[in-house]
Amino acid sequence: MISFNETYEFTDDIPGCYSETELRRLYELVVGLPDGATIVEIGVLYGRSASIYLQVAKSGKPLNIHLVDPWAVSESDTYSYFHDLIDRYFRDVPFTMHNCLSEDVSVDIREISLLHVDGDHSPEGIETDCDGWLHLVNVDGVVVFHDYGAKNPDGSLLYPQIKAVVDDYCSVESDWMTMGVVDSQAAYHKL
Repeated sequence: MISFNETYEFTDDIPGCYSETELRRLYELVVGLPDGATIVEIGVLYGRSASIYLQVAKSGKPLNIHLVDPWAVSESDTYSYFHDLIDRYFRDVPFTMHNCLSEDVSVDIREISLLHVDGDHSPEGIETDCDGWLHLVNVDGVVVFHDYGAKNPDGSLLYPQIKAVVDDYCSVESDWMTMGVVDSQAAYHKL
């Protein structure tokens, strides 16, 4: 199995906002999954966090990886950057790419072991991802929300709507138990 340090050495060169600490937790979650587990990432952009799953799979761990992103951002280079990354390093790694919004995924994906939500940061976008995907996470599965605790230089939340929506969906009355916040990444375990 590839080590975190080996994965980080590669991933650190990929643009994105995921910190080393957040990537380490993501790596630990992935290597702890059972063989054949399903991972869904909503919001891939350049592929910084997705490279963790892809490297672990390339090192021999069987994973069912689904990457969802419409690549519809103002930075037009993200789509070509990600595809170049795949062509150069991960062509032999099986995964499914969904070039669409999360609500438009046409494949029936069930029994998700790890759901990573880092897509549309609007309240409506976060609600759409939660409504459409949280119920598909297995008991004992995990959902990770990036930018949950991201802060402005003055210490205020950069995306308060993410925290508000996630707190509503993953409250103490729900089927989710918090695994805590690492930098700006919140994780919840499904009970």
